[in-house]
Amino acid sequence: MEVANSVERIEEEVDEIRMKALEKVLEWCDRAKVSSCIICKEVVDSLENASDKCEDVADVIRGIALTSL
Repeated sequence: MEVANSVERIEEEVDEIRMKALEKVLEWCDRAKVSSCIICKEVVDSLENASDKCEDVADVIRGIALTSL
């Protein structure tokens, strides 16, 4: 349960980091090529999606742990 809770907290931190990263990407996009801009945005989104999947797994494990009690 502790690990699942930690994963959830980390996922929330990643959400906050994503917003800051997207701000930086948008600032950078003013002087970058459009293709580079799109790739950077996709990388940021993919990292956030990966953290969402980790949270999903933690939720499943939490559910299994709770039903085992």
